[in-house]
Amino acid sequence: MNKDKFFKKVMMDSRNARLKSPEEARAEDDSRLLRMLTRELLTHFSQEDALKLIEYFQSTPSSGTQDSSGVPYDLYCLPQSALDYLSKEIKGRRVLEIGDAGRRLNEPFFMKLGAKSFETTDPKYGQVDALTYLMRQPEGSTIVTGFGVLEEGVLYNGFDEPERLKKYQKGLGKAIHRVTPIGGITFHGLEWDYDLKDAGFVNDPNSPRELNTRTSDRGGLIVLRKQ
Repeated sequence: MNKDKFFKKVMMDSRNARLKSPEEARAEDDSRLLRMLTRELLTHFSQEDALKLIEYFQSTPSSGTQDSSGVPYDLYCLPQSALDYLSKEIKGRRVLEIGDAGRRLNEPFFMKLGAKSFETTDPKYGQVDALTYLMRQPEGSTIVTGFGVLEEGVLYNGFDEPERLKKYQKGLGKAIHRVTPIGGITFHGLEWDYDLKDAGFVNDPNSPRELNTRTSDRGGLIVLRKQ
């Protein structure tokens, strides 16, 4: 198609286009959310609550956590002792990151440390939610990581968060524990870790200090082990 015909087609398309009514836009959104509904979520939640969770996940903030130096979970500032520890723990294993915003920098980081593969899941990027994805994985099959997801304003939405979100957090902690190999680690940049510990993870006294920098106000790194 030459340039003149192309612009003529664009002008005709724009003239024929019309704005959607609020009702049409809402119906389109409802249809999109229904397509994202999974059988796994429906084993834990009513359809109404599952749809509200999916809608909430679409609105949570998203940023590449390694794009700026000095963030509380800056992997590229870790000393060699911490890198050696992580390499020993993930070498030859699948690594799954909850969230996708940091993939551009996090994937080469973990692959360089010897991961067998690197995967992400994030409903904001056309993938399924983390709980659904983990429920589909074999037991003891992957090391789970995530940066800036298990913290205030994302999965932890303050003290008045609805019960369905609290239930999701607890389910996610149990799912992470199930897919983690016995003796394996889960490694996160986070603010809250009690659901992971409630699921059975414990602090690793032998992990480097730089991998345990979580504070109550800024988040930070933490590595936990499945006994």
